[in-house]
Amino acid sequence: MNQQSIQTDFLLSRIKELEKQLMQSHQQCNEIILKNFRSIFSDLQTINYLINPDNATIVEVNETAAKFYGYTTEEMRGMCISKINMLPFDKIKEKITLSRERKKNYFVFEHKLKNGNTRIVESYNSNVQFNGTEYIYSTVHDITEKVVNEAILKAEHDKFQLITENVINGIALSDLDGNFVFVNNRFCEMFKYTESELLEMSINDLQSKNDSDYLFKKDNYTTSKTFTQQKLVCKDNTIIYADINAKKIVFETKELILGIVNNVSSQVYAETELKNTIRKIQESELRYKHIIDSTQDFIWTVDANEFRFQSFNKSLYN
Repeated sequence: MNQQSIQTDFLLSRIKELEKQLMQSHQQCNEIILKNFRSIFSDLQTINYLINPDNATIVEVNETAAKFYGYTTEEMRGMCISKINMLPFDKIKEKITLSRERKKNYFVFEHKLKNGNTRIVESYNSNVQFNGTEYIYSTVHDITEKVVNEAILKAEHDKFQLITENVINGIALSDLDGNFVFVNNRFCEMFKYTESELLEMSINDLQSKNDSDYLFKKDNYTTSKTFTQQKLVCKDNTIIYADINAKKIVFETKELILGIVNNVSSQVYAETELKNTIRKIQESELRYKHIIDSTQDFIWTVDANEFRFQSFNKSLYN
């Protein structure tokens, strides 16, 4: 064996030894990284687990997640995600594919606990690699109460909407500065504005410019009902008279002012016309009395049945 062959064999042997050491070092490094990851991972207060995207099994889970679902970490390791996710398995695989291909990383699921109860959760997914294998890292938040509260608020809002759209009165909600945040159809019809126009306006925009007293004064509204009758201006500048019942309420966690408006213009105009008619009759009676009292002739009226005087002028009296 010549010198060159000896050197070549030595180099090949050395290279293999270095490769072995490198592999051992790489394995040790991965083990350290994995150990550190598991240490941090297990101490997290959020619900976290790793999923193998190939078979949809949970390969690692922290204590917080196990406690949330009611299992031990040992029970959850190796568990198929379909045991807690209420979606059909093919739909779960679709979501995993979306996460794996980085097309979507946020999902809302219904998850089943060990005791049979279900919770609504949001899941944030990201891709991680260990020892050349890709996993999906999921961070889960329980949003059941949030979703339930939103559903309750929506139901209350829909109920309020249903009621307000089936009444003959105009109904409006404003913030504490008088800016409209809700108006029903009757309110829009009453003032001849569109809903979008009114939601850019305040209560005082409906007030006659000649009125020195502002319609809206924050201090006038309390939790007890306030009643006023106001002269208001429509979009076409026509005037209407409105009875307004208003009070401060809490709606969808906000302090607002609820106003119920009844257009009483025809009633006001009828009352005004009646007052004018009565005044004219009274004026006519005064003129008539003045005329008959001024004449020198005797004038009287007698009850036709009993022949009693009902009235007579001053000349006859004298």
